Amino acid sequence: MVVKQKVTLALAAVLLLALMGFGMTASAARNPEAKGIDAQELARVGIQLSTPLTPPGLTEAQVREAAKKVLPQYMQQASSVTLRRVMYGPPDSTTKQPAWMVTLDGLNIPSRGPKGIPQTFNTQLHLILDESGEPLISYTHQ
Repeated sequence: MVVKQKVTLALAAVLLLALMGFGMTASAARNPEAKGIDAQELARVGIQLSTPLTPPGLTEAQVREAAKKVLPQYMQQASSVTLRRVMYGPPDSTTKQPAWMVTLDGLNIPSRGPKGIPQTFNTQLHLILDESGEPLISYTHQ
């Protein structure tokens, strides 16, 4: 009986570590679009919503400051700013590096398209910063 309990605890620990390694928050795992995050769209640009296992290189305050330096006008305009650690790398690569995703909501950014098509506006911008705060990529959608 003691052996069975130890095996059960070991399996629970392995499951917990696996969830952390593949990891989104519980609410994002259930419904990543709930906060305007489309996991498939992010994957197309090389972003995985899994949480890096390494400790962050920057604090959230430092990430906000880095984002203000890169996109000062949008950081001021945004109605909300969400920070989360992600894995980032070329879309066709299996090698990803820890990064910060800064999501700015409530923007009004004109989208580009062919002439003659009515102008639309994007309300969300994602900025990906490496662990030192250097910008890697940014894009808008919605």
